[in-house]
Amino acid sequence: MINSNNKKKIRRIGTIKRVKTVKNPESSLIKNLSISKTKNYLFLNKNYFCVTDWNVEDIGDKLAQISKSNLDKIYPKELYKGIYLKKDKNNSSPNVLNCIQSSSNLTAFIIEDIISYNTPRLRARVYEKWVLICDYCRQNKDHNDCIAIYSALNNYIITGLNLTLKEVKYKIKNTFEQINNFCNVEANYKNIRNDMDV
Repeated sequence: MINSNNKKKIRRIGTIKRVKTVKNPESSLIKNLSISKTKNYLFLNKNYFCVTDWNVEDIGDKLAQISKSNLDKIYPKELYKGIYLKKDKNNSSPNVLNCIQSSSNLTAFIIEDIISYNTPRLRARVYEKWVLICDYCRQNKDHNDCIAIYSALNNYIITGLNLTLKEVKYKIKNTFEQINNFCNVEANYKNIRNDMDV
């Protein structure tokens, strides 16, 4: 269907009409990760974000850069005796909370990104791309983003998309199985802790 006003393809989600790419500045990584626009910012030249438009390495490196920036702001005293879990955590550990919020925002963004497409095949392509990005983060020891992406892909909203998951390639399913084993919670995330020690 063609919208005569903006001449762009649109798709229906329920009764709501949306532009094919769905994303706009208000629902982009720029807002969700609280990153200000800079001259070399990855998504600056578009007014929306579509994960399939970018290389896995570009997105993985940018996410690692954002995570490093957030982690570098944390002072040791913010972690002392689990102070970030106390009642006064907003004042005593603002940078820790900001880091946690950024990871939660990334997880929520990925869930929204996948379900925003109206056909199983399109959702499967986006799902596959995020699996590859998650694997790239794992290989480059970006554990923060790896776990955030894994949390989104393993969310009940995504795992309930049976028609979408049937469209996912067998190779991608194997890759996700490796990620699943890596992010296993058994023995207090033993696999991740071992990987950090290497």
